[in-house]
Amino acid sequence: MDEIFIRDNAVYREEIEILEKINIRITTEKIRSLDVLLKNLRIQKIPEEIECIKRAISITHQAFKKLKNEIKPGMYEYEIEAIIASVYRSYHTTESYPTIVAS
Repeated sequence: MDEIFIRDNAVYREEIEILEKINIRITTEKIRSLDVLLKNLRIQKIPEEIECIKRAISITHQAFKKLKNEIKPGMYEYEIEAIIASVYRSYHTTESYPTIVAS
């Protein structure tokens, strides 16, 4: 079981709490953070990821174009959000995170 968590005599900071819950004591002095590993993974993109990002940018651009043409004074925030959501739905997708519309 220790092999799952301990690699190269290092424990990743995010795992310490899990290990302590199952009564495994940390004896190594090499405690690392996953942040560095995740940062490096986020920087590197394969062609498929790049295409997904380009598609997301294109859809978002379409949403803003539609919003520019349809937004009017007096509209409620939920109506503006609905315009944005309708564009994403027309591409059979959703936003990466909930849309925030505030005025």
